[in-house]
Amino acid sequence: MGRPTDFRFTVTGPDGEPVTGYEVEHEKKMHFIVVSRDLASFQHLHPEMAADGVWSVKLTLGADLLVAGDYAPRAPAGVSRTATVDGHTVTLSGDLVPGRSSKLTLQHGGKVRTVDFTALAGTGAP
Repeated sequence: MGRPTDFRFTVTGPDGEPVTGYEVEHEKKMHFIVVSRDLASFQHLHPEMAADGVWSVKLTLGADLLVAGDYAPRAPAGVSRTATVDGHTVTLSGDLVPGRSSKLTLQHGGKVRTVDFTALAGTGAP
C-alpha cells in the first residue's frame, strides 16, 4: 500500500466555477469513497472544503484505485427555468422525483410539450 498524502480536488458547476454550496447528507457535506479495482479494500473519507471550493483530505493511495463521492450541491440562488437563446424563449416546469414517474413540461413559442420520465435513482434499476 502507499503512504498518506494530501489529496485536493474541486467539483465544478456548469459555468466552470467551483461549487461551494452543499447540503449536509448523513452528517457530512461530502462522503469520498476510494475503492481498489479488485474491491479488496476501500476508504470512506470526509474531506473538508475551503472557502474557494477546494476539497482536501489525507488519502493513502495504492497502485490501482477508483474514486467516487456522495454529495448534494445546493441549487444556485436565482436559478431561472426560462432561457432565451437566439431569440427563442423556452420555459421548463415540473420536477424530477427519484424513484417515481415525473413529468417535465417545456413551453416554446406558444407550444407546450410534456415529457414523462421514470427516474431510476433509488429504484434498483440498472
